[in-house]
Amino acid sequence: MHEEPPPSPTALEPAEHTRFTEHLHALATVHPAEEAALIHRILTDDPDRTMARSAVLRHLDRRGEELRGASESTRNEWRVTMTKALTTADDPYLTDRLADWTFLHTLPEDPSPLSTASTWLQRRLAETPGTPTPLLTHLSEHGRTRRIRTTAARALELEAQRKRPGSSIRPVTSTS
Repeated sequence: MHEEPPPSPTALEPAEHTRFTEHLHALATVHPAEEAALIHRILTDDPDRTMARSAVLRHLDRRGEELRGASESTRNEWRVTMTKALTTADDPYLTDRLADWTFLHTLPEDPSPLSTASTWLQRRLAETPGTPTPLLTHLSEHGRTRRIRTTAARALELEAQRKRPGSSIRPVTSTS
């Protein structure tokens, strides 16, 4: 008796998974001049809004991380372009994530914006080497979750150890 070969894994892949992969590839290879238009198209044309948002969110996080070592003008240009794309797509969650990346790129000394910052941003700041002491102090006392408060407190302890005379712990410098 002749058996049929099993279907290929891609034949079983749901359509939205295939589109998600296609979106990620397109976003990873898009020319910067076309990035905003592509994001807008993904967010407005894809029938699965949640999947489209997830693809764009992953792209924002990837690009935000890539731009940490970029010049301020390059980061500002990207922020302005993305703000336009996300505003026209009317997605406050993605707009907030872009604002989080702007905060991470600039690392201001003033901790007052942290009281309304997202849990994601607070956690990233607590985990990021080179976060200014006033921000870590605020997060160690007022972080939204126990994990954030503990991580920030540990970062402050490491910073204090580095400053002690004769310490063998080398300072960590920020990548931005």
